[in-house]
Amino acid sequence: MAVPKMPSSLINEWAERIVVALLDQQAWFRHALTHAEIQILTGLNELQVSRGCWHGRLHGLLNFAQSTGQVRYTLTPLGVAIARRLKAGPTDTAALPLPSDSNVVVSES
Repeated sequence: MAVPKMPSSLINEWAERIVVALLDQQAWFRHALTHAEIQILTGLNELQVSRGCWHGRLHGLLNFAQSTGQVRYTLTPLGVAIARRLKAGPTDTAALPLPSDSNVVVSES
C-alpha cells in the first residue's frame, strides 16, 4: 500500500505552527519540548508533528536531542528569527504602490 503524499504547503504550515509554539514556550538553547508537548500546544496529531518537525530540521529551524527515550526539539537561531517573523504577522506588500510608466521621465540626449 502506498503512503499518500502530503502537499508541501500543508507540511510548511505544520512546521510554522511548531516553530511559533516553540518560540512561545521559549524552547531554545537548554529548554526543549517533546512530541507530546508540541501536540498539546499546536493541536496537531502525532504524524503532523513528526512531519512538521522533520521539515523544520531539514530547513535548519529545529535542533533535536534524544534523552530518556524521548526526542526533544529546540529552535535554532534561524528558527527563532523565522518564528518571530511568523508571529509578527504578514507584511502587507500588496498595499505598496507600484511604479507606473507615467511617472518615468525619459531624457533624450
